Amino acid sequence: MARFKHDTYIGRADDRVFDRLVRPGMLVPAEGIYRCECCGAELALTRYGRITSDHHRDEHPERRAGWRLIVSAENDDSPV
Repeated sequence: MARFKHDTYIGRADDRVFDRLVRPGMLVPAEGIYRCECCGAELALTRYGRITSDHHRDEHPERRAGWRLIVSAENDDSPV
């Protein structure tokens, strides 16, 4: 689970980018922290990064993991 100490640095966003699931091999739509829908593992990725198929595949090889953006990093060109 992503954690934070100072809530003054975190803002709420209702952007649809948080609803999208990213599959291994796909480019991520935004820079930030992604969470695996199968096991809860988290990854920090830069925009235009990829979640590779070898990210903890031993945890659940029978399922195709879907990753969801849970915290975005705000940049000048970020979608949120």
